[in-house]
Amino acid sequence: MFPSTEEPKPRTATVLRLGSAQTLAWASTYYLPAILAAPMARDLGTTVPTVLAAFSLALVVSAAVGPRAGHAIDRLGGRPVLMATSGVFAAGLVGLGLCQGLAGLFMAWVVLGLGMGSGLYEAAFASLVRLYGRQARNGITGITLIAGFASTVGWPLSAWLESRYGWRSTCLVWAALHLLLGQLAEYGHDGDAETLALLAAMTGDRSDMMDGLRRRLARNEPALPYAAQDVLFRATSLFERVVWLTRRQALLLAPESG
Repeated sequence: MFPSTEEPKPRTATVLRLGSAQTLAWASTYYLPAILAAPMARDLGTTVPTVLAAFSLALVVSAAVGPRAGHAIDRLGGRPVLMATSGVFAAGLVGLGLCQGLAGLFMAWVVLGLGMGSGLYEAAFASLVRLYGRQARNGITGITLIAGFASTVGWPLSAWLESRYGWRSTCLVWAALHLLLGQLAEYGHDGDAETLALLAAMTGDRSDMMDGLRRRLARNEPALPYAAQDVLFRATSLFERVVWLTRRQALLLAPESG
């Protein structure tokens, strides 16, 4: 009997995990300017073509980084590269949300371009090929199908967030999703039930805590300007939603007991 040389097939969980990560990556980068370019330009005192020029620079950076990202995946494997890319995406989105002028705008898109070059389709596909060889073809198809919903998910969510909280908060929410959901996906990959249980316990309902914080600040600072009150309410509301999303993801990833 000769040992089987058949290459393993991609697991459904791996395809779903990478497909979800790709959906998040595309929705928060490539499809972002379609919704946020106009409010960005208005707030920064520039024009929409200038904002799109910054986005175009990110595409150039992405193309330049792509080959190096492939070499890094060959040396280190896809998982550490894609994990690091989640942090790069988050850093770029935070920079975008906090930028105060054209220099900050272009710099933030350069950082996002680094993430795009090492965290979009090419990197995910290279990771699958490294793991599964020729058997990766079906997995690549599955990832493409899942990530094809990036605009379907990203445009409405970005538009809703922008209309409720502004474009800056929208960028920060996308950054939080990269940090929280991206890392949770890695915990799920390892099957670390103890970590997921701890995370679920730590991210219980925080609405009472946030409501108490708002009430105490309003009571202790009666002269707080309306604009500051509005920012406070939006920030605490966004915190509640991010905590809720984190808890839901942890519960979904946790293995069933018994």
